[in-house]
Amino acid sequence: MDKTPPTNPNSLSEPPLNDNKIKGKQLSKQLIRAILSVYMVIAIVITGAQLTAEFHQEKNNLKAQIETLANTFKLTITEALWNYDNEQLSASLEGIYRNQEVFGIAIRSEDQSHTLGNTLDKQGVISYRATLNDDLTKSLVENNYAELYKNELVLYSPETEGEKIGNFIIYSSSVTVFERTYATLLITLFSALVKTTGLWIIAILIINRWVARPIDQLSQHIIKLDLNSSETPTLEPLSAEQLRNKNELAFLETSFYSLCHELSKKNRLVEDHTKNLEQKIAQRTETLNRALQDLETANHAKRDFISNMGHELRTPLNSIIGMSCVLLKKTSATKDRQILNIIKESGDSLLFIINDILDYSRLDSGQLELNPVEFDLAAQLDRTLSLFTEQACSKRIPLNCNIAANVPELITSDDVRINQILVNLIGNAYKFTHEGQIELNIEKVQMIGENKIKLRFNLIDSGIGIKEHQIPHLFKAFTQAEQSTTRNYGGTGLGLNICETLTGLLGGKIGATSNPTQGSTFWFTLIASYRETQPDFQIPGAQHKQIILIATNTAIKRHFTTLCSAYKLHLEIFENSVSLIDEIGQQSLQTENCLAFAYECSDQNIFDSPEWPALSRQFQKTPKLMLGYFDELPDTDTIENEEEFALVPYPLSVRNILKGIQNIYLRKSEQGKKYHYSNNGKLSALIVDDNLNSQKVVIQMLENIGIPAIGASDGANAIEQIQQRKATFPLIIMDYEMPQMDGIETTKRIRRWEEKQGNLEPALIIALSAYDDSKHQLAAYKAGMNGYLIKPVTLEKLEHYISQQLVQRKTDKIERLH
Repeated sequence: MDKTPPTNPNSLSEPPLNDNKIKGKQLSKQLIRAILSVYMVIAIVITGAQLTAEFHQEKNNLKAQIETLANTFKLTITEALWNYDNEQLSASLEGIYRNQEVFGIAIRSEDQSHTLGNTLDKQGVISYRATLNDDLTKSLVENNYAELYKNELVLYSPETEGEKIGNFIIYSSSVTVFERTYATLLITLFSALVKTTGLWIIAILIINRWVARPIDQLSQHIIKLDLNSSETPTLEPLSAEQLRNKNELAFLETSFYSLCHELSKKNRLVEDHTKNLEQKIAQRTETLNRALQDLETANHAKRDFISNMGHELRTPLNSIIGMSCVLLKKTSATKDRQILNIIKESGDSLLFIINDILDYSRLDSGQLELNPVEFDLAAQLDRTLSLFTEQACSKRIPLNCNIAANVPELITSDDVRINQILVNLIGNAYKFTHEGQIELNIEKVQMIGENKIKLRFNLIDSGIGIKEHQIPHLFKAFTQAEQSTTRNYGGTGLGLNICETLTGLLGGKIGATSNPTQGSTFWFTLIASYRETQPDFQIPGAQHKQIILIATNTAIKRHFTTLCSAYKLHLEIFENSVSLIDEIGQQSLQTENCLAFAYECSDQNIFDSPEWPALSRQFQKTPKLMLGYFDELPDTDTIENEEEFALVPYPLSVRNILKGIQNIYLRKSEQGKKYHYSNNGKLSALIVDDNLNSQKVVIQMLENIGIPAIGASDGANAIEQIQQRKATFPLIIMDYEMPQMDGIETTKRIRRWEEKQGNLEPALIIALSAYDDSKHQLAAYKAGMNGYLIKPVTLEKLEHYISQQLVQRKTDKIERLH
């Protein structure tokens, strides 16, 4: 099978010219036209100059001739005019008119008594002409283009010297000059025509022979030249001996032939090189394709490995951390609690490291994608800060959050990734801060386009600080400020690198400033969208009411001041309960219009103070907020009228204070009342998990909070137990990843079975999964699950999440009834 020869990459891509298709202008014709055009212009200019000179010469000749004629008849006419001899005058006039150059004659006496001869009016028309001259057909009327020349002689008396007796005028015309010049013009044109014809013939012969023919031959060879051909041309260049008697065109032709020979050699080399190169490219392409396939296979394997690794690591950690929480609830012995705390803290540290490694792997493989949603920024910050309740309590380091008034309530961004950045930064702040406080400030930096805003988060701590030369290395992977940091504080050195990548995805940047003696400030920015209309979080009817606060902590006072300023509330602050009782006793403080009564819990229990009975009576129906570290807050189950109390632990923010007040009002309205699990055993749970240890851990956790539970080894067993029971379980904790029938398929079958039963209330199904990504969460919700918990879970986290779900279900039911 014939193959098309490869195209020479060094040659032109245009095909060879075809002389049958392309007809250019011939150089010989262009040269001849150019020479003749120049010659014609020169000839016209010279001829014009000659004719102009000839015209003026003839004009001068005519003038001299007329002057001679006038002088010849001057004497005769003078005598005839002096003697009034008309016959003599007529004879003189007849003699003058015999000259063809004369167009008119006028003889006038000085006293105008005698006028004889032709007269011309102002328009140059002859009003009289002698009979003898009628055969002259020259007329100025018929020659309007002509110019009239006037030659006038003054006639003097022959007897008296100086006495003027009249005028003798002879008229001539340029027509005479034109007629005389016309012959010269004909001769000149004929001569020019002969010269031009001869020059044309000579030019054609010479140019064709010496210029046109060699150039035409060379151009034909150039047109036929194939730049891609490697064949040796048949034309051979002239030798040096042959070039001696040749002109420049011969040198040009010889150079062209030499170029053709060199080009054919180069083309042969290029063709050989191209063939070798194509073979190498084909081999390397095949190698690269195999490597790409191997890389794609490796990437798939890496993604599967990351996913499976997350599942396999979190599942046993769920048992370790979960069972530690269960035992901590049951054990009161100090030594045993210390051992369990060590186990739990080690599990938390291990979970932190695993999360960093898995996140870094996702980012490195490009699997991490943003999932922007609209969310309440303040509420999200409260959820984030609540994760550090235990650390704030154990280290006695408050975490304060301040949101600027110009920051929108609802923004659109990836709340999960923002939370991840904050958790990492706040976790580092607590790790390296041993006293003082930590403060998170959120402010608006600038508007970007329409309905877009740049936010800046500043996290300020009073920790050990960082040296200036160490700051540029903080955000590099596997890097910490010093080697001693890893030894003293642990960590992988991945957290800040992950934060830097996430802020980049969110459209912002991250950085840090520090003073080794005054702590550090970590900041990051992001770009978020927001709606023009923001929701109003005001408490209905709360405007112009007052809040009474007993506190000494400056941060608590600042938060309440901001709250009251934003929501138009009046704030009264007291250092202790004694001063408050004094104000009430003096009747200088009105408590009837009180929105909330808040006090800072301390080592001294306010319920044991002598002022409490009076305060309890005064604020009997007023919502009461208890503020402080988690271990300082009392158990609301032991308090009478517990629906009037709300616990607001550190970290503190304006939103969680407001939320505490709102929760009390919700509980009073019977819509947000806290769910009690010990409700005659009606709430029971089914734990579906193929891992027996994980199953037992969740069962123990639920039993600790008063929810009886049984286990199912897989999805099929769970459906079987439901069908045998002929009723679904109120609560089902469903493992996401199970063999044979996973949690997604099991949930779908349970929902179909519930639909067939008709009036059966659907179960509350919560997924328990080791997959921490939006893809698996979305699949869970689409299958019909109500919630999604990521392993490992603590007892507190499980209790809080179930409580939230049950309260939400109860609230939705009430709203549907209304």
